[in-house]
Amino acid sequence: MATLIAIFTGLGEDAYRWLFHRKPAKPVTVTADVVNGDPDCSPFVVAQSPRNFEKVISGKSDEDVMEIIKTRGAPAEETLVDLTVQGATPDQAVQLTDLRVIIESRGEPRGFHLGGFCEAALAPRGYVVDLDRRLPKPSPVPVPVGSPFASPEPSPSVTTPPNFPYKVSSLEAEYLRLRVSTTSCDCLWHLELDWNSQGASGTIKIDDLGKPFHTISSKGLPHYDSVINGHLVRTDDLISPPATPGA
Repeated sequence: MATLIAIFTGLGEDAYRWLFHRKPAKPVTVTADVVNGDPDCSPFVVAQSPRNFEKVISGKSDEDVMEIIKTRGAPAEETLVDLTVQGATPDQAVQLTDLRVIIESRGEPRGFHLGGFCEAALAPRGYVVDLDRRLPKPSPVPVPVGSPFASPEPSPSVTTPPNFPYKVSSLEAEYLRLRVSTTSCDCLWHLELDWNSQGASGTIKIDDLGKPFHTISSKGLPHYDSVINGHLVRTDDLISPPATPGA
């Protein structure tokens, strides 16, 4: 032990840096969060017939019903994904060179649309992705601060996403939002982010906690607004006046 101490003492500051300041294997970290992944607030498509769904949720608590919707469904029409991209150390800049959308499967939408009523806050930088294209690709768009996700003309109240390539470090993170949409498919997909730094390069797979992201079109499917006492209902059914006897 004394010999080892003597060796590293002789090496001095270089040995200390090697032991305690080695660069991480992946110099960039990515955190992904599905913003509209709550069926209590966001529109969902449940891939099951309304009648079978009502049988499954019969006698279940509201919490159990929400979990069944999440398990058997996915965001309707579009999935909003927030990405936080950050370098691992302040002194090692990482260049991000590309972001790709990888379709894992395409299927025909089935089931029913269930409406949501909450509004999610928006991130300051945006990309849109059309899953219906043969090769979906994130396209940068301006996003109005505090307004619905759209593609307006640039203005002082609008922020724009960075164009690839761009750099991050632990002191300079990027916060991105992707609006990934479809009007025709039941799609499973994930993202791939390419990076390089100081002669090294790699690709980070980005998914939903180990599972692919999931987006389902609700075009042509029956629409319901909520679940009340184990039954799917439409708002029109609740506000329609009772039928006049003999009418």
